[in-house]
Order: sequence, then structure tokens, then C-alpha cells
Amino acid sequence: MPPLIRPDKSVAFDNEEKADCLADSLETQCSPSSQPVDPIHVAKVDDEVTRRTSLPPVDDPDSPLPPVTPDEVLDIVKRLKTRKAPGSDGIKNRVFQLFPAPLIMLMTAIFNCALANNMFPQVWKQAIVIGIPKPGKPKASPSSYRPMSLLNVFGKIYELIYKRLKDYVEAKSLIPDEQFGFRSEHSCVQQVHRIVEQVSAGFQRGSMTGALFFDIAKAFDKVWHNSLIYKLYQLGVPDRLVLIIRDFLSNRTFRYRIEGALSSPRPIRAGVPQGGVLSPLLFTLFTSNIPKSKSAKLALFADDTAIYYTGRSRDNIAKALQTSANALGAWFRKWRIEVNPDKSQAILFTKPHSRQAPFPRPITMYGKPIPWEKRAKYLGVILDEHLNFSEHIRTVRSRAAFATGRLHSLLNPRSKLSFKGKLRIYTACIRPIMTYACAVFAHVKPYRLHRMQTLQNRFLRRAKDAPYYVRNERLHLDLKIPTVQQFMKRITVRFFASAEKHSNPLIVSAARYTASRISKIRRPRLTLTTPDDPITVLQESSRETSTIRKYKLRRPSFRPRRRGPRNRGNSPTPTLARQSQPAC
Repeated sequence: MPPLIRPDKSVAFDNEEKADCLADSLETQCSPSSQPVDPIHVAKVDDEVTRRTSLPPVDDPDSPLPPVTPDEVLDIVKRLKTRKAPGSDGIKNRVFQLFPAPLIMLMTAIFNCALANNMFPQVWKQAIVIGIPKPGKPKASPSSYRPMSLLNVFGKIYELIYKRLKDYVEAKSLIPDEQFGFRSEHSCVQQVHRIVEQVSAGFQRGSMTGALFFDIAKAFDKVWHNSLIYKLYQLGVPDRLVLIIRDFLSNRTFRYRIEGALSSPRPIRAGVPQGGVLSPLLFTLFTSNIPKSKSAKLALFADDTAIYYTGRSRDNIAKALQTSANALGAWFRKWRIEVNPDKSQAILFTKPHSRQAPFPRPITMYGKPIPWEKRAKYLGVILDEHLNFSEHIRTVRSRAAFATGRLHSLLNPRSKLSFKGKLRIYTACIRPIMTYACAVFAHVKPYRLHRMQTLQNRFLRRAKDAPYYVRNERLHLDLKIPTVQQFMKRITVRFFASAEKHSNPLIVSAARYTASRISKIRRPRLTLTTPDDPITVLQESSRETSTIRKYKLRRPSFRPRRRGPRNRGNSPTPTLARQSQPAC
């Protein structure tokens, strides 16, 4: 690690100074928001939390907390990853997996004692933090390192209360349907598909769609602890669980480690612990009361927040988005969540080949305008103003080509790696870059996907050392590899099959419709009825028995045409005896 520059422009050279410098930066990051707050609301929340936590816990007869069982502890211990680095205790996960039955029983008794006393032991709340440099950031800045927390193994096992909290949350349906983050059977692709389907359906009706994508700064590290406990009480979470979670969040400390040097212990005054099993669910409950607008729709994935509205008038779209932005801005400030209006994005989706018109009036938050852009990136997918995904396809194709170049030593014809190994690298490392969220953009016109197919053709030729006269169709047929378009179609078919049977009504409503091939507007479900490409048709109808092992191509060897008599050069000359013999 190079020398670090502190905020006062002084330089930290040795490991101890670097550890303290990074610890100072992380301590500032894990502190409550410095934005203006409502003192009356803050005092109300603090007083209510103090009053409720001072009362004896009341057990809920409908959902009592069951005690911890040895089988439950043993199941969690078996699922621990052995390659994880140890925390402050220095005990590796493999050691816990070798514990005999008496030690498992002893751990169960300790956990039940802590559960009965509504506590989370202090020694289990100390974390060791190491820094990983962020790509493309200056390494001399302390904020350019991503902190990675190494937690105590006993504390991670004791977070088995996560299952008890999750069962209660699912039974009471406390998480809104718009939140797709940290939920089973919910993914980024499904949330992006909601927005794309809304925009495409608006195009078919002759409407436009405006969307706002908010940039929330350090959402997990700025969670106000008392407000989280306050919301848990408001949601009706059992008192014993709330008291354990309050003890889990309070008085946490960390120490930064660099090359064996440790910083002094620093407190964590805000945020949910990084790496904790409980943290994602707690953040989801913290944002469960986010306001919903009657007109603009809400899309959430953890801290990635977006709103969108469909209409025919630009002024009406801007008015609806401004109303929703005002309500969200007031909610963010009330619960001390920092938002960067300058880094947030506004985009207006219009039909392709439509008449260009100026952007609507600017949308403001906290008195700062949110800039209108022609494209925005949401959950890894680049959405352009006409929703033709040309920018996204060009970006992912460039990233896949860069990865192919970095792996050239393994994929080139002279590599000793077998073709099956090369194909495994391609399908695991290169093709997923191009086909991520392909159910969202696989319906575009085939010529836009041609650039991805050319990259796959180039890989097959290099990996198999195929000569120039072998056609790409023959390569795919003999090697039995699907084309990029066919592979995307298979993923899209599975995506819609699972979406139509989903428990979330928002996912079902975005997947159940009929896409017409006659309409000029192409919608995601159109991929299901797209005819197969010629290579796929030949693969399905071919009855060849050739396999990858038998398939071998060789470059032709050309020899120059001979001139003159054949016995010229080093060839032997006929003897006189043979020349003197008479012809018969």
C-alpha cells in the first residue's frame, strides 16, 4: 500500500499510521448523517426507544421465540465456509466443524443463555477490518479502499436469530412488494424488467415514461440505530428480538489491520454491521415504510431507488415526478438518509424515431436540480432514452472482449489447455458478461446482437485453430455450441416461466401479456416467439455423430507448381547401359 494522504494533507508512511488513517476515515463513514434534521422528531424517536427498552419484554403468545437446538447449531456450523479468514478471535471456521458433540451442546447452552437474557455478548461485536483498493481510484486517498469486516465466528453463529426474525417478517408480510433486494426468488433482472416492460407498454400506447434514479450515499453505513429500533417496535416485532437486535447494534467496535499492524479500537455509531447475516434484513425493514405515490411507481433493490411515471404530456410527467421526489426527499431527511441530487439521474423514455423535443422542466430535490440524461445505469443495465439497448450491448461486448484478451494465454491455439477447458472458461467467465439480464434486451433486432455473436465466432476459431475456409455455421454444428441468440432465448424462456408463477404480484403482472409481432414496438416477451436462427435449426435437424474429440481441423499445405522435366535437379541420371538398350 502506498503512503496515504490524510485530510490535513499530512502523509502516513508506516503501517501503524496507515491503519490509523484508514480507521479515521471509516469511523467518519460509520457515523450518523450530518444533514439538517428535525430536532423534535429525533427527540421523539429517542424518547420512545428509551421508554420501550426500559420495560420488561412481553412475550407474544402467537409467535414465541423457540430455544436454540443442537441440530440448529450443527447445521449452521456445517454451512460455514472454510476459506473465510478468521476474525478477532483468530479461530478459523474449520475448527468449529471439527467440534465433537459435547462442545456443540455447550455452544447451544451459551446461545440459549444469551437468548434468555436478551443480549449479544460484547466480545462477539469486535471486528477486524482490512482494505481492498477500489479499481480506478487514487490509492493515496483513504476513501479509495473498500472495507472488509472479519467478524467473530461465535457472533456469526449466534446470528441464528435471523431465522426467527425472517419467519416473523414473512408471516406478517412486512416487506413491501416493490423491494426486491435481499429476498429469496427476487433478482435484479426482475426489477429491471418491470421498468422496461412499463416503458415498452407505454410506447405501444403512444405514451412517454419519465424515471428518476436516486444516488443514496453510504446507505448501509448511515442507518440511524434508534430509528431502526423504533421502526421494529412499530412493525410489531417481538420484544425479545428487538432487545437482542438493539444490543447487537450498540457498542460495536472495529480495528483496522494492515500487514499485521492494528489501529486503536474505534466505535461504530451508525449503520448495520458489514458481513453480518442480520444486516440485509434489518436494512430492508428500515426502508419498509418508504412513501408510495399514487401516480409514480416505485422500484427498490436494497438502496437502489427509482421512481417512474408514464404519460402523454411532458409537463404532466415532470409534475408527477416532482411530487414523488418531494415526498421521498422529506422521508430521506426525516430518517437521516443522505441523497446526492447532483449524482442522481433523470431520463425521459421516448419512442424511436420520434420528434426530438426539449427536456421537461428540471426536477429539484433540496433545492438542487436533478440533471436530465440520455442514458442511465440501473442494476447493471444501461437504459437509453429510446430503449434500444445499443449502448448496453456495446458496453458489455467491450468488457467481454477485454476479458478475452486478458485470457489469451489460455485460449490461444498454442495453449496446452484442452478445448473443453477453454470452453469452460468461455462459458463461465466471458459469456455471462454479455448475457447478464439478457431477458430484458434479448427482444431487440438481431442485427444489434450480431456483435456478440462475432466475439463467440472469434473465440471458437482461436480455441479450435480453425482455418479460414471453415464456416462459422460448421463450427457451431460440429462443436454443438448454441449461438448467442439461442442461448439468450433459452434464458428468457426460463425467466418468464418462473415469473408467471411468482408469489409477488408485481412480477406476475409484468410477465403476463401477449406480445404481437405485427406491432412496431418490440417488448421483452417477443423473444419467446422469435424463430430460431439457421444454425439452431441445423443443429436440431442434424443427425451427425461427430464429437468434439473427433473434430480436428488442419491448415492446408500448398506446394509450388513444378516446372521443367521431372528428372531435373538431384534426381539420378539414367545409366549408359539403360540408354543403349533397344526399345522393345
